[in-house]
Amino acid sequence: PEATDVLAIFGSSEGIFAIFGGTGSEAINFRVRLTPMEQRSRSQAEIEDALRKRLDQIPGITYKFIQSGMISTERAIEVKIFGHDLAHAKQIAKQLKERMEKVHGLVDLDINMKEGGRELRIVPDVDRLNDLKISPFLFADMVSTAIQGKVTARYHEAGDEYDILVQLDKPFRQNKDALRHLLIPTFSGKVVPLEQVAQVVEDDAPSTIYRENQERYVSVGCDLSGIDLSSAVRKIKSIITELNVPSDFQVVIGGSAEDQQESFFYLTIAFFAAIILVYMIMASQFESLVDPFIIMFTVPLSVIGVLWALFITGTTLSVMALVGIVMLVGIVVNNGIVLVDYINQLRRKGKDLYEAVEEGGRVRLRPVLMTALTTILGMVPLALEIGSGSENWAPLARAVIGGLTTSTILTLIIVPIMYVILEKIGDRLRAWWERI
Repeated sequence: PEATDVLAIFGSSEGIFAIFGGTGSEAINFRVRLTPMEQRSRSQAEIEDALRKRLDQIPGITYKFIQSGMISTERAIEVKIFGHDLAHAKQIAKQLKERMEKVHGLVDLDINMKEGGRELRIVPDVDRLNDLKISPFLFADMVSTAIQGKVTARYHEAGDEYDILVQLDKPFRQNKDALRHLLIPTFSGKVVPLEQVAQVVEDDAPSTIYRENQERYVSVGCDLSGIDLSSAVRKIKSIITELNVPSDFQVVIGGSAEDQQESFFYLTIAFFAAIILVYMIMASQFESLVDPFIIMFTVPLSVIGVLWALFITGTTLSVMALVGIVMLVGIVVNNGIVLVDYINQLRRKGKDLYEAVEEGGRVRLRPVLMTALTTILGMVPLALEIGSGSENWAPLARAVIGGLTTSTILTLIIVPIMYVILEKIGDRLRAWWERI
């Protein structure tokens, strides 16, 4: 296809584009800069979907969207097939790609190993070489000298040196029949044609061989549209299970999916570490192990609100949402601290348990609501995706708003109840201890 056909499609998008080169005569790279979000009616994902529909109408092209600023060239999901036999691995990759194309939401599928040129491979017959007392290394050296050439001497003239390269003439180096009749000398002084000690096989030559941890692999990459990363990974895992991959091959799901899984693991550790640290700080300030325990009840209450907020807004549980959950550990306990601390002050003044809890809830209602509302309202612009780049932070804001709203409402109910229950249990234990 003509480059102007593709150019017209990108020119019709809601953005400013610039051609900045290509990787070869067969490739074109476009840089598309979208107008600010408040000046357009479609999101980046919607614009990409519209461009895909237009590009699919041009026969003979393959395309891939890469977001600017990406450090890695890996796709949203990169299914890697590890194995020494590249031909067989490529067949598995093709089967996997055919099945992945039937999954709604997986777009821009391609195999990393592109078709290269043709190559001639010389496969030696080791048994025949042993009969002729020719080592495989010596045979490879003979073939390398004939095809690649070897410097056998140097020519000196007027103080200059010139390498003398010995090799077959170019037409014979690229001719299959000529290579088959290449004469191989033996230790007995005779020569044998190469076809008697090896096979000359014409095969496809991969343009690039990909390796990871010193192992070859072929990968099937794809991006996502209209499906979340976790759901896509589950569907791809079921496809891999149905393929019955041979035992000498290993299939690994990489790309952004692998990065997300690793991020989830470390953020989960950070979540529990934050709970422990917050509890230790409160225990030292309250000089009690029970009061911090009551306040920490607000943390699981906030998680309920996070899940509801993400469900109502149709937001997936992404890394940014998990960061918001970790932030909530330090935010939601503020309301509990304000309430429990005031109740303790009233108890020290000699007020009854129920009277102190009732007055504490009534007096601290306003500070609790003010503290929560300032944080919630401050997150609203991000949650509504107002402003440039806010779509990346929206999951975090929605998680914080949902978690803080639920924890604030339930804190005014659950924390006083837990305070009364645990105080009564403590009084009974103290009375029992005194009797002993």
